[in-house]
Amino acid sequence: MKVIDSIVPVKWGNYFLLINTLNGAMIKVNQEEFDYIKKQQKSFFEDENGSSVLLELKRLGFVVQSDDEEHRMKDELIKKVMLSQATKNSAIIVLTYSCNFSCPYCYEGANENKLLKVISKSQIDRIMDICNDRTDCFTLFGGEPLLPETRDIIEYIGTRYPDKTYSIVSNGYYLEEFLPLLCKLKIGYIQITVDGNQENHNQTRILKGGAPTYNKIMSGIGKALKNGLRIKVRMNLTIQNYRSCIEVRDLLKEKYREYKEFLFFELSPLFQIDGSDFDRLTEAVYEDIYASSRKGDRENYHVLTDLPIVNYVIGKEKFYPIVKHCIAHGENLIFDSEGDIYSCIIGVGNKKTVIGTYYPKYNMYKKSIYTRSISKIQACKNCNKALICGGGCPLELALHGKDIYQPNCKKMKYTQEKLLPYLLENNEQDLQNGY
Repeated sequence: MKVIDSIVPVKWGNYFLLINTLNGAMIKVNQEEFDYIKKQQKSFFEDENGSSVLLELKRLGFVVQSDDEEHRMKDELIKKVMLSQATKNSAIIVLTYSCNFSCPYCYEGANENKLLKVISKSQIDRIMDICNDRTDCFTLFGGEPLLPETRDIIEYIGTRYPDKTYSIVSNGYYLEEFLPLLCKLKIGYIQITVDGNQENHNQTRILKGGAPTYNKIMSGIGKALKNGLRIKVRMNLTIQNYRSCIEVRDLLKEKYREYKEFLFFELSPLFQIDGSDFDRLTEAVYEDIYASSRKGDRENYHVLTDLPIVNYVIGKEKFYPIVKHCIAHGENLIFDSEGDIYSCIIGVGNKKTVIGTYYPKYNMYKKSIYTRSISKIQACKNCNKALICGGGCPLELALHGKDIYQPNCKKMKYTQEKLLPYLLENNEQDLQNGY
């Protein structure tokens, strides 16, 4: 009899929260109990009646008969997760790399040849053939998908494939002009980025040439809501703007309270930010989540930049193990106007992250971030964190020309050593009882 190796301990004041990565069970133990568990002392297991901790560990699935039993359980779990993911697919279409904005943090590197292209009707037809029955939902992306030069192809998509549902990730500048067309489509939601109040927004979300965009975007959001379209307002947080982002979010909620079922928000640190600024912004985001939860709201319910285990520990989601770091590595298919296929939004436009081609010929690469999983990374096979880390993000490895079949532990290390301890220690009163 032994305690499983697939445990991730998180320091919680004078205690440890032990996470069973095989089933999501959690138990709170003190330092002495933690030491006993780490040492796997024989006397600990022989104390059948005297140790309530041992009995609880058994009840929660922390105890197995042998290493072989644990390895078998882990292998079966990985196969189950892989099978479930094989049936999931989301499709994103990059209509063009052209954009009317000049945002300083834009990650898409587009040369002039790319900028001149809008995806063709034959490319759209090929995408639909490839996706076939695997997805009924498509996201229109760019560059900027809502431009005067993309209107014809959007009309073609809507006319040719009217039964599909479309979501749109847009800067929102031409949203108002596109409303008559969009109202004819089955729209899931439209994501619009607003970087805080007018002053802050107009420093980052600017037209080429430097002209401001705040007032026009806000007007479009209001008219879209009044036309019954669901709007997700994305806010890229920085140290300079995060307070104004929260203020603007609350102002929009109040102004459009009659449309509250159509308006939701996603506030997250700008992805290029790291270090102490990232820590401060992450704390601000989660403090805002808890504050809104206390009022009965569900603002910013899911922060996409975090591992799923974070939202599970704080009681926001059910537990589910992962074998890939995120949906970009096995569920996303992104088709661009160049005929290339990607799986990660942040990698779009960079040839180093291409996972295949679809036009004029269809060819999926055997080794890519799309095919990567913990079962293919040697270092992950015996790692206790693998099932809640997924091997870490391979994008940084790919962009630097490194072997993607190696782990990137940076995110998991941050989550275990800094983020989860912060959340547990500062929001203990709101967490589920029984840890």
